[in-house]
Amino acid sequence: MKRLFFGFILYCVLFWCNESYAKYICSFSGQLDLNKKEASILLKTEENGQILAKLISKGGSEYGLIISVDHFNIPMFDLTTEVFGDFQIKENNDIVGKIQSRYSLLDYKPMREMQGTFTVKDKRINFNSFSFGNIDGSGFIDLAYPHKLELNLNLSYLDFSEIMGLVAAEGGRYSLGEISGRIKVSGSLENIFLQGKIESYNGFIKSLDYESLYLKMEGMYPRLRITDSTITSADGLKFSLQGDFDLSDKENYVKQFKSLSFLPLVKRTDSEAEWTIKSNKEENGVTELKFIKRRPYNSNDADEESGLFGLGRTIKF
Repeated sequence: MKRLFFGFILYCVLFWCNESYAKYICSFSGQLDLNKKEASILLKTEENGQILAKLISKGGSEYGLIISVDHFNIPMFDLTTEVFGDFQIKENNDIVGKIQSRYSLLDYKPMREMQGTFTVKDKRINFNSFSFGNIDGSGFIDLAYPHKLELNLNLSYLDFSEIMGLVAAEGGRYSLGEISGRIKVSGSLENIFLQGKIESYNGFIKSLDYESLYLKMEGMYPRLRITDSTITSADGLKFSLQGDFDLSDKENYVKQFKSLSFLPLVKRTDSEAEWTIKSNKEENGVTELKFIKRRPYNSNDADEESGLFGLGRTIKF
């Protein structure tokens, strides 16, 4: 068991100090007591951030873990937190445990705390479940370089202004509403690919009031491409959204959103083009005002193109 304990500590050091982290980690030091089965490792960055990890034996194959993170730069953010938990080393050398955080700050602002369960097997950390606030998910990250990963996040009625208050330089004063949806994080730690679908209702982004907002996005972090998305303004006007969004430009999140292309929502077929001009959601259905442009059946009859306005209603039962 001592050999396994020593191997676990050594692997953690090598994991954090391999070439993929060379630009973050400049030094480390630590202590290891094989008799007491206790260890501590201190990692320091060039930006004066640090991570202090402590392992304490609780008897047999059970251990306690405390990780103190002090102003450690992760992509986009400065992170301060304390993570603590327990884990057990099984007879087949698998590791199972649970963790949670406290005193967490993201860019010096309080954030929701995290908790979850994990398994370490075959050089991979499997996050069986985790949650922080109204976000829950599961996934994995490989311990071996290049550290492939996959995380699936479920968002349930997140406060839009709270999220913007954490991630945007403008804070949350320019936004209001609730966000739900799914986000998938994949790739590797050096090349993170994001895919997501989110929706929000009855909110605003600066001077833009909206009744509904549907966003579909994907791209290699930090740049996202927004496609097949729609927004319905508070007065019922409906548009499609598309364009690029740079997650690293936190100074201009609101400006970037308002710079997206707001285009008429057009549905095309071989015989007609349908533009949804206005959409009003009511208690028992949706009423839509549409302009329909019909093409002639014969391609030689171009002058016979016709257009008409239509008022349609979808009723819920």
